[in-house]
Amino acid sequence: MLRRGLAWQKALGNPAHAVSDPLMRNSFFIGLSRAANKAIGLLFWSVAARYYSIADVGLGTAMISSLELVMILSRFGSDVSIIRFMPLRDKDVVFNSGLWIPAALSLAISLAFLATMDTISPDLSFIRDYSIFFIAICLAHSATLTIGYALISERRGGAYLSQNLLLSTRIPFLPILAGMGCIGIFFSLGAAYIIALVVSAVQISRNLRFRARIDRMFLEDTLRFSSLNYLASVLNAAPALILPIMILNMLGPIEAARWYVAFSVANIILIVPDAISTSFFVEGSHGRDMGKGIFRVLSHTFGLLLIPVVIVYIWGEEILGLLGPEYAKSIDLLRILVLGSFFVTVYSLYIPIQNIRARPGIVVLMNFARFVFLLGLSYIFIFSYGIIGVGYAWILTYAALSLAVACEAIRFGRAKKGIDLP
Repeated sequence: MLRRGLAWQKALGNPAHAVSDPLMRNSFFIGLSRAANKAIGLLFWSVAARYYSIADVGLGTAMISSLELVMILSRFGSDVSIIRFMPLRDKDVVFNSGLWIPAALSLAISLAFLATMDTISPDLSFIRDYSIFFIAICLAHSATLTIGYALISERRGGAYLSQNLLLSTRIPFLPILAGMGCIGIFFSLGAAYIIALVVSAVQISRNLRFRARIDRMFLEDTLRFSSLNYLASVLNAAPALILPIMILNMLGPIEAARWYVAFSVANIILIVPDAISTSFFVEGSHGRDMGKGIFRVLSHTFGLLLIPVVIVYIWGEEILGLLGPEYAKSIDLLRILVLGSFFVTVYSLYIPIQNIRARPGIVVLMNFARFVFLLGLSYIFIFSYGIIGVGYAWILTYAALSLAVACEAIRFGRAKKGIDLP
């Protein structure tokens, strides 16, 4: 146990060891994949801003958020289960169960979403005219996500990177579909997911076999873990997907577009902690002792965050201005979001620790608190401060969560004389 912990710390502090260390190598590819995805996303919206009106961009962001919301509701904890159990169980069983259950749920939830569109968001009711395409894109997105997490679990970071790079094919479709208005933005993304699905399915088939079968015994054995992580995932992702729709309904499409762009830029800052926390979970699931160097990882992550945060504070307005002068008006919101990245990092590293320790109930509790505070405070602050009120809600929520994590770490440290993960 101690030897593995020292080896991990050695890898963190020595670049030569880091290259061969699975944690750092996988973190690098995951981070590069997320960075590419964010960069592609910004380029996507930059091109969209030139070919589509700001109102179309606002509606397009709400449509894409609706798609992502369907994805989150349909995952049933499969992403976490794939990473946690593929190293321990029959890989084909875990993969195919994680593929077909979300696909079936995606179909059911997208149909329910389309049926209740007038109630959920009347401004998006026109999506029903494209129901078949919406459902097809949902299914392609679901399968692409499952394959991506299987590649991560297999430590095939390079293949995961290539899958994310394929999503850049959405950009050439934007000018081609510009005549369709906001629906052209949505269809451009959908076409990219279909392309990524076809190529990544070929890649994963070299290691795993596709079967139209869901293993009942596997579901029974992992039901509690999967269901709790499903609830945790929904609570974790829902605020970011609900907020564009909330802002659209409360402040209109222009403010929705400004929020989405500022949030997308801020998310680039979080690539490093996101990548390290994901790889942290992968290595812990493969039986590696991840407890010894957690505070060192946290300090390194803070150091890596400092430079991009300073860059955004100094040149953030110019960065937003590249998308158009209207988007530069959200600079104050962007600065608040990136300042909160330090608090987000603490929370992001706390979640995989609890999953490695098989404590999904704690993850659900923390994500529920995040869900309630972030959406509740956003709704209240929007009335008083407008779009920047969402930024205030963001930083206050994560500061409170970080304080709770720190208090638990102090209590646990006094009890155990240091973190010890099974």
